[in-house]
Order: sequence, then C-alpha cells, then structure tokens
Amino acid sequence: MHKKIVYVILYFLVFFSLCHQSVYAATGTVGITYMPGTIEVDITPGKHVTINQPIRVISTSDTTRHVVLTLMKPKNFKEGRSTLPDFSWVTFSKTEFDLEPHRYKEVYINVFIPKKPENYNGHWEVWIKAIAEKKSGEQELFNIECIGRLLINTPKNIPLVNIDIVRPLLIGIVAATVFIIGGVIIYKRKNHM
Repeated sequence: MHKKIVYVILYFLVFFSLCHQSVYAATGTVGITYMPGTIEVDITPGKHVTINQPIRVISTSDTTRHVVLTLMKPKNFKEGRSTLPDFSWVTFSKTEFDLEPHRYKEVYINVFIPKKPENYNGHWEVWIKAIAEKKSGEQELFNIECIGRLLINTPKNIPLVNIDIVRPLLIGIVAATVFIIGGVIIYKRKNHM
C-alpha cells in the first residue's frame, strides 16, 4: 500500500512539475520596452542630424528575441502636430537585431528633412514601433510591441540668405574690387608717366 501511495505522490509531483514548466514556457515573460518614451528635436531642413539621445530597447524576456524597429502613423497626435510627411526622412542605426534576455541595445535615430519651403514651420509626429517577433512554436497569440513618439520641429522662417552662397559671393566681390582698383591704379601710373 505504501508503495502505491509513494507512486501516486511521485506521479502527481512529476505531472505538476511538467505542467508548471509548460505553462511557464507558454506564459513566461517575453516583453520589451524602451526609453525614453518621447523624443523631441528641432531640426533645420537640409541638415543631416543624428539625435544624440539614443532609444534603448530593453528586453524583459527570458529568451533571446528578434526585434524590428519601424515607423508608423500616429493614431492620436499631441496638440498642434501632424504626421511626418515622409517616413524616409527618419532612419535607425539598426533596424533589426537580436536582443538577449534582460539586456538592451541602444539605437540612434538619423533625420534628414529636405530643404524646401514647405518643410519649414513643421511640427510633426511619427511613432517608433519596436516589435519582438514571435518565435516558432510559441503559444503567444500576438507579437510583443511597444511604441514611442518622435516629435520633430523645424524653424518658422526660411533663411533669407544662405551662408553657403554668401561667403563665396563676398570673396568674389572683394577679389573683383581689388582687381579693378589695382587695374585703375596701374592704368593711371602708365598714363601719367
């Protein structure tokens, strides 16, 4: 009789430990997060900018996860904002990577807004979505994702004078003036002799 009780107890212990492991495997932590949740930058059109505040994608998972970063149109906007006109203006230093359990990766955001009159006085918003892809055989019903905001502002006024054009123009005017004055002085000396 004692043997039967021992076998029954062992059977239940093994059964419950296997059930516990399979439930844990199916419901274990598989999340990701990142900080900061919102990044706001001021950018002058025509200049390439790498935002010096990286986003930090953090694993809360117990397994290595493959993470993909994408941009998406906001579902709701902060007041006074509209969707970034062209998502190709924003790129990441890494768009896909494997994230080890309870580790993080830092990703830098690069922004280039073309220098066009319509790109001034912009107050845009785009959402950054990080997706931890579901592994084959996982019992999760959805991919794990988190979303943050990127707010981009451009100056109100179009610069009236482009310094890249003014500098060579001024050098040319000064050189022409020196050349003309030098020519006049030489001409007068020859004619007065």
